Amino acid sequence: MRCPQKRGKSNAFLERKIQTDKHELWAFQEGYTVEWLNEILDSLDRWNHVHNHVRPHQSLGYLTPMEFLKAWLEESKDGDGVFTI
Repeated sequence: MRCPQKRGKSNAFLERKIQTDKHELWAFQEGYTVEWLNEILDSLDRWNHVHNHVRPHQSLGYLTPMEFLKAWLEESKDGDGVFTI
């Protein structure tokens, strides 16, 4: 999982792990390149967007996670911070 833009330091251990894997682990795997790994990471970014912003989740009352979060934040402003579906 990538950190939000301009917040790369918010998860330094994970970022370091990704960089180490890119430049050390995958360098020893025949046929795998940094470009290939970047394509995989880009695909994961696209899927994470769909998963969090487009795809409704049954467990969240058929809201997307971002819709659920927005509703929860609005509810928290007006009440005691409890959100029910």
